[in-house]
Amino acid sequence: DEAAFMKVVESLECLKKENTKEPKAAYPSYIHEKGRFEIVEEDLGTKVNKEILIEQIRSAILSDQKVLDLNDAGCYVKPAFYSSDTAVVEAQDKMNLFLDTEITYDMGYTKVKLEKEELAKWLNVDKGSNVIIDEDKVGDYVEWLGNNYNTCGIRRKFKTPENTTVTVSGGTYGWRIHYQKEVEQLCKDIATGEKIEREPIYRQTAYERDKNGNDLHNTYIAISIKSQTMWYYKDGICLLTTPVVTGNTSKKMGTPTGVY
Repeated sequence: DEAAFMKVVESLECLKKENTKEPKAAYPSYIHEKGRFEIVEEDLGTKVNKEILIEQIRSAILSDQKVLDLNDAGCYVKPAFYSSDTAVVEAQDKMNLFLDTEITYDMGYTKVKLEKEELAKWLNVDKGSNVIIDEDKVGDYVEWLGNNYNTCGIRRKFKTPENTTVTVSGGTYGWRIHYQKEVEQLCKDIATGEKIEREPIYRQTAYERDKNGNDLHNTYIAISIKSQTMWYYKDGICLLTTPVVTGNTSKKMGTPTGVY
């Protein structure tokens, strides 16, 4: 009686939701205290494959089998990977190789080292136990670099030829990291397991940076819209002072402020 059979099967304790625990695959995990990736063993769980269970019970009834061991009968859903599986062991080794990569950015006036603890957050495995580098997290780091070390458009204090100090912001002059290219290169560097020191990949560069990170050079042209005057400095010496006429603001053609 199929209906009666299914009714009994459906009522079994092993199929009730509160008794079901999903199996979890073994995977490499970063151990902070050891500074390395180690394998977290699989969790077998208690989830039963209903279709296999039904067939095993049906077969047991027809063969007058009194006891059915669900484990021996292969009724439990297995984790995707066990700790001894080659894929998991190789993933652990690969992640530790990546973790050995030492990347230092030379910013011209200071150096920035990618810390191991930060790098560990970027390494993971997919459902096939393949090692992946989280490009979103790499992108967050490159964005952080830009926010801290890009100078294009930042606020700069500048001592004017009129012997006053002003704050100038905006403009197109300065250092700016190329976000996409740097993300791609950083992912490639991580996969080498080597010691690398280099500059970031820049979208644009300024003339120089001194020991304080200042990128303004002592050869420049300064224009004061207020006093309608221009000064030309070469190596810190003013070689020319001249009146100028800047853009017409009434016609919305004003000279834009900033460092260019």
